[in-house]
Amino acid sequence: MRLFVIPILFCFSLTAFAQSVYEESSRLIAAGKKQQAWSVLYPLAKNNGDSRAMMILGQMLLNSPEVEDSSQKALRMFRAAANNGHPGAEALVEVARSQMEFSRQAAKRVANATAYYAQAERDYAKYQERLKNGFLDDDGNLYGAQVDVFIDGDSTIPSQVESLVSTNPQLREAVLTRYHLVFNESQIGKANPFTSSFKPPTKGLEPDINGQTAGGLGVSRFPAIVLRTTQDKTPKSVSLDQLTRWANQWSQK
Repeated sequence: MRLFVIPILFCFSLTAFAQSVYEESSRLIAAGKKQQAWSVLYPLAKNNGDSRAMMILGQMLLNSPEVEDSSQKALRMFRAAANNGHPGAEALVEVARSQMEFSRQAAKRVANATAYYAQAERDYAKYQERLKNGFLDDDGNLYGAQVDVFIDGDSTIPSQVESLVSTNPQLREAVLTRYHLVFNESQIGKANPFTSSFKPPTKGLEPDINGQTAGGLGVSRFPAIVLRTTQDKTPKSVSLDQLTRWANQWSQK
């Protein structure tokens, strides 16, 4: 019988030691001291092949996104625990795989979003640079001047401005025209502000709710015409006669 005393005592002491390590690591993890818990558990897993220690280490990694490749390292730890006979390890192998795939997809989405916003910033910078040289329409075409027409009801001004610009090839290519219908938010869904004789511009009318666009250009009375040029981008309210004289001078350049 004496031949079995030492091995039995040795196994008992190992089990008692391992149990004390589990308890100590649990205390450290609960206190948020992951690094110290790792230092206590890792030798037991590495030197003794302790599958329970491996499982605890894997779970620590799985819950430590601050660790680089934490899901992949957790997967290796769970596989090692499975190879050492831990009955619950295979289930956590699948959990780690799922988390790795989720992390991979999340990283891909972040990379795509980063690339998208970087491109958007470059495009916006180009847009701002082009704006220094003139006025851009919705398609990115560059013009040397811009005329904004504002009305709040029946008016012949839009058709007159459109006729002035469209009949002159030079103006048509060089001047961006926009036509705005100014109305209060309370008027939405109410009576049509136009009579049957009103002739809308070919481009149509852009809604200017509560006159926000007009106000930004210093306009509060309607109808109104606002002229801006590359030489002087300061908005200038002009009459139809003044616009006509400017157009004649422009086309003679």
